[in-house]
Amino acid sequence: MVAPRMLRRRACCVTLLLLLLFAALSFAMLKLYCNITGESISATAFALPVSPERRVYGTVLAESNGAPIAWVRGKNQHTGYLYHVHEVLNHLGYVVANYTDEEGATLPWDLLWSHAYPFKDLRPIMKKLRPHQKVNHFPGSGFISNKVTLAESNLKFVPKAFRIPKDRKKLLEYAKSSPKTMFVQKSNNHRGIKIKPVEDLDLSAEGSFVQEFVHNPLLVDGHKFDIGVYVLLTSVQPLRVYMHAGDVLFRFCPVTYYPFDASIQDKYVVGDDYMPTWKVPSLRPFYTEQGNGMKDSFDAWLR
Repeated sequence: MVAPRMLRRRACCVTLLLLLLFAALSFAMLKLYCNITGESISATAFALPVSPERRVYGTVLAESNGAPIAWVRGKNQHTGYLYHVHEVLNHLGYVVANYTDEEGATLPWDLLWSHAYPFKDLRPIMKKLRPHQKVNHFPGSGFISNKVTLAESNLKFVPKAFRIPKDRKKLLEYAKSSPKTMFVQKSNNHRGIKIKPVEDLDLSAEGSFVQEFVHNPLLVDGHKFDIGVYVLLTSVQPLRVYMHAGDVLFRFCPVTYYPFDASIQDKYVVGDDYMPTWKVPSLRPFYTEQGNGMKDSFDAWLR
């Protein structure tokens, strides 16, 4: 029987692995080569040139020897962008295999860690998963990670949205029932955001959607903001989601919201030149002087 402490340690490591999906980490270039024959993985030495003065050396595990096998799938892995994934998997006791898609259909593996959504490209494999095999994606996850489909979900806390031109009639009916409502028209690549009354919208524009504009947002020192939260989804039925308690990302519009002017996008659109937390007067004491994170600084301000 595995001790509770060991279970907690393993759970912590798995959580760390999946949270690293959202981290923008820069690592040195690394090449891992796995020679795969049947169920064993041969040892191959690899060398990592970090700089002319410094080199790092290591070896891949000689054989599986009953250890679980992780198939890490991603293009151009030799550039090192998945180095942290290899590191954590090795730490957890997995033997890392860089299978091709064809090899993954026949060779053994316990975990598929795919950089890209696998349920389309690997549909035949995904339809025949064995009970012990796990994948780091959920089918249909694009529904909640895509702004258009999420906006059309009809959830109570999501402003009404309409896909153009398909939902043109529904939009006009809704606008008629709420004549003072303003709308945001976005392209499907989420660029070119503009606030307009319904009569000024381009209702024939292909590849766009229209969403009701929230006219009275919560402001901090007069600035509108958005929040980025890192979460880990571990189960769909039952739904189980963990939030990274370390911190969240707050981004503030550089121009105060009032007096409102739809022609000045910096009042209501968070762009690349957003204002950071440490420049917001009410949050600065908590963040800069007390050394709190963005979430704790915001929570302190709310209290």
